[in-house]
Amino acid sequence: MRSLEDVVYVPIQAVTYYDDKRVVYVSNRGRAERREIEVGTFSDSYIEILSGLEAGEEVLLLPPQQSLRDASGA
Repeated sequence: MRSLEDVVYVPIQAVTYYDDKRVVYVSNRGRAERREIEVGTFSDSYIEILSGLEAGEEVLLLPPQQSLRDASGA
């Protein structure tokens, strides 16, 4: 099994598509900010982020619309 060090990674379900581009949604002062990313290696659980996201930034596991719908129970 290959091991990576000093990489930025997120749970694989946090990565989605918007206009044919891979994106994540970052929590920015309580608001969701869409961020285009470039990805690298991945496993069943995590995916490496090569660009578009800094270490320590908080990503949402679901796109904002989906999160709101799930929270309301609809």
